[in-house]
Amino acid sequence: MKRSEINQLILSASKCFEINGWAFPPNPQWDVTTFGLGERLS
Repeated sequence: MKRSEINQLILSASKCFEINGWAFPPNPQWDVTTFGLGERLS
């Protein structure tokens, strides 16, 4: 998946959250490379 596709999905999710009155964390910094490794992000 290209980074531009990821950016578009994040933007789309942000709009969906806003429309439904949900809070999306500001400047989310998720690292998918640690997913499932039992590591916690601070």
